[in-house]
Amino acid sequence: MGVVKEWLLGFAIIVLTVLLLAIGIQIYERSERIADKVIESQDKTLKQEEEYEMTKYDGLPINGSLALNHTKVVVSEYHVPVTVVRGTNEAVVSTSAQFPDLRRLSSPLYLNPMKDYEHSVVRDENDVIVGIRLVEQP
Repeated sequence: MGVVKEWLLGFAIIVLTVLLLAIGIQIYERSERIADKVIESQDKTLKQEEEYEMTKYDGLPINGSLALNHTKVVVSEYHVPVTVVRGTNEAVVSTSAQFPDLRRLSSPLYLNPMKDYEHSVVRDENDVIVGIRLVEQP
C-alpha cells in the first residue's frame, strides 16, 4: 500500500508542476501581449508629439498671418512642402528662399493676412506627412 501512495503522491506532484508551468506560460504570454500594446501606444504618442507642430491646425481655418508663420516653421524646420491654393492657382513653398514671395502681392504664393485659409495635412499611404495644404477661403 505504501508504494501506491508514493506513486499517487508522485503523480500529484507531476500534475501540479505541469499546471503551474501552464499557468506560468499563460501569464508570460499575456504580459508579452500587454507589453506590445504599451509599446504600440507609446509609439503613437511619440508620433503625435513629433507631428504636433505640423498637425495642430489640421482641418481648421487659420488667418493669413498664422498661415505665414506656420508655413515658415513647417518648411524650414520639418522640410515639408506647403501648397498654397488661391482660387484655381496652386503654388508650392518648398525652400526658405521662397519666403519673401509669401508677402509679395503679385506672387502666386502670397498669403493675404486678411484672409482665412483652410489647413489640411497631406499624408501618403504609409501615414507619413508629405505636405501641408492651405486653401484660401472666399
